[in-house]
Amino acid sequence: MPIFSTALALFLCLGVGGLSAAERVAVFDFEMIDANSDTASLGSRPEEAQRLKAAAARLREALVRSGKFEMADLTPVEPSARAFNLSACNGCDGALARKVDAVISITGSVQKVQDVPRAMAVFVRDVETGKLLASKSVDIREDTDDAWKGAVDELAATCVLPLNFEDN
Repeated sequence: MPIFSTALALFLCLGVGGLSAAERVAVFDFEMIDANSDTASLGSRPEEAQRLKAAAARLREALVRSGKFEMADLTPVEPSARAFNLSACNGCDGALARKVDAVISITGSVQKVQDVPRAMAVFVRDVETGKLLASKSVDIREDTDDAWKGAVDELAATCVLPLNFEDN
């Protein structure tokens, strides 16, 4: 009987079509876009820098937890990623993602207006083609850790996780 239970559990996990492989994704640290100066940074204040890093980390965790994604190790390209404004570099994120064998690149930004974060956005691109697969922006109603976490959770749930890569 234990063999039957194990076989049944394996069958249910694999499903009829088999277990699809997780997509290897590069999720870059989020950037702060200052609407007053049209510049991007990794945070001009320590609390901004921490929240930007935490936002990317939270998105990575949600994607891995879903089982649909495997994270690429960005260590080899981190210095280059910090040198660019990834939100407006015309696809340079794809070139960096390709170097770490990712097939999907995700960049994120937080738009700041008059020193107050107002919106968080993500951009999901196919590394091979450079095609924008999805993008979305959500409002940040308060400049608090909880508000930022809520924005990341909404972007993960409504923009990234619903994507179906089997058809691409």
